[in-house]
Amino acid sequence: PSPPMPSSYRIAAPAVAAPKSAPPSAGPSTLDTAFRLWCLHEALKLLHEPTWSPWVLACGVAVAAAAVAPRQPLVALALTLRLCDTAMLMPFCWDSFYWCFQIDGGLLLLL
Repeated sequence: PSPPMPSSYRIAAPAVAAPKSAPPSAGPSTLDTAFRLWCLHEALKLLHEPTWSPWVLACGVAVAAAAVAPRQPLVALALTLRLCDTAMLMPFCWDSFYWCFQIDGGLLLLL
């Protein structure tokens, strides 16, 4: 015969430690790196401008500021200026400008 079964079972749950905060990272985040790559792309486009107007200079300063410190307000300002610059070229521009306009506009909406 089998031993009698207890009337209730008690299951011990394993002890769960409180989650520890992640250590501060030593390098830039992935988003910072993506913003800096975007700034590099925009800087290369600005360097190939045929004429340097105050508008191009303002765009260049905004892009450089966003590259140095890729915080949300600076990136949003640089994106807005570059979107306005692209919008001023439409409809007489390459179709790749439309692609960049859509992608940068979507990024600006997500910020």
